[in-house]
Amino acid sequence: MSAELKKGGKGREPQGDLLASVGAESWIMERLKEQGCDVYMDGEFGSLRERIAYVIATYRYGPIVVGRHMGKPETYEQFVLRVFDLKLKDVVKQVRASRQEAAS
Repeated sequence: MSAELKKGGKGREPQGDLLASVGAESWIMERLKEQGCDVYMDGEFGSLRERIAYVIATYRYGPIVVGRHMGKPETYEQFVLRVFDLKLKDVVKQVRASRQEAAS
């Protein structure tokens, strides 16, 4: 079996990583809901991950500790970068740019 297929094939995530990712999305959404954040607030987004990152940036939760990873405290910003591979500031810039394009 080729190394590419072992990793999940080109353009695909290995099944374990995919399930962990979906579980992480559900967990962070529930956590935000408990804190009174509406993940489905205004705006159009390309993915749920971008929407979650945008909400965290909007409410300025980035530096707040959300849990632990490998025994060390982890902030919302670190969680989003590790699990979703997104930087909060990049998501905010993309949303602003798309809103400016839509307004033009």
